Amino acid sequence: MTNYGIQDSPLTNTIYVGQVNEARTEFTHKEDLTDAAIYEVAKHIHRAYDGSMSYIHPDGEAYIITVVKDQYAKF
Repeated sequence: MTNYGIQDSPLTNTIYVGQVNEARTEFTHKEDLTDAAIYEVAKHIHRAYDGSMSYIHPDGEAYIITVVKDQYAKF
């Protein structure tokens, strides 16, 4: 079974996703998936939580995440 991990790098403002070793202590392969991760989380919160949710991590850190879809943005 392959183990995967996700990590935010405060030095590069990058979200890495990749395979980790069996101890789950380091990446054996990783990719920058910052844009994809943000987009998928935004879509998920907008759809599954009606645009807003709170999250408490097991370490006690808590967040409120609110997503508003911009109907007028064209890129």
